[in-house]
Amino acid sequence: MLSFVMRRIGVMILTALALTFVVFYLTNLPPNLEKLAKSEASARMTDEQV
Repeated sequence: MLSFVMRRIGVMILTALALTFVVFYLTNLPPNLEKLAKSEASARMTDEQV
């Protein structure tokens, strides 16, 4: 019974670490909205128009 509980706690810790890294990666992605705006409208847009 004790090994089962310890295994479950270990899995929870690994899951928490994995989710932490995934969320950190997703929140630090470079913004692609500027690239999208320039590709959809015109490549010669000024920064104010973007």
